[in-house]
Amino acid sequence: MRHVVSALALLLMALTLSGCVSRLGPGGAQPGLFYSDVTYPNELQPRMSHQIRFDRSDIELLESVHAEARSRWYFFVVSTGDSGYGRLMDQVRAQGGDGVMNVTIDTEYRNYFLFYATVRTKLSGVAYRYRR
Repeated sequence: MRHVVSALALLLMALTLSGCVSRLGPGGAQPGLFYSDVTYPNELQPRMSHQIRFDRSDIELLESVHAEARSRWYFFVVSTGDSGYGRLMDQVRAQGGDGVMNVTIDTEYRNYFLFYATVRTKLSGVAYRYRR
């Protein structure tokens, strides 16, 4: 009986902790409780839609832009980093652009049980500027 109670307690703890594991992106495997090394495609804003007419004479397409950012957490206590969209916009501004479109995002998630996790976000898109 003691072993059954111990097994149930461990199962309950594992299920509780798995609810704490971050849920990222559509499709693919969810992050594992003990170890993860997966990459997800993500959307910038899932409910956001854009319609840009390319026959507009006031928009000039520039080069492709790319950015990468990292964030980390330690023991569910300390977190650092960012998601990278600001870095992508820095690249746009460096080219003299006003915005970015056709943004794609890949998120690589790694965790090692409850001790450490790292998220690397890769963003890319096409910079544009308004003709003045």
